[in-house]
Amino acid sequence: GMGHCGGGIGPNQFGQTPASPRGPERHIVDALERWVEQGVAPDKFIASNDKDPNFTRPLCPYPLKVKYNGSGPANAASSFACVQ
Repeated sequence: GMGHCGGGIGPNQFGQTPASPRGPERHIVDALERWVEQGVAPDKFIASNDKDPNFTRPLCPYPLKVKYNGSGPANAASSFACVQ
């Protein structure tokens, strides 16, 4: 559950609590369910901060990395992409 990030400014929530937003991009259980039942592997998760839910970042599968697109709010996942 990324407990090492608790209390910090980075993303530390990605659907591991009952109060987390639902959907395969924001909730780990929904993503795993879709992968197992429909064969659709997740291409990223949207993580947030438990103290500031408006702060979001994509979590990318290895070996991809998160990169800022160069425009848009620095606290919004939509301003970032998963790249090589």
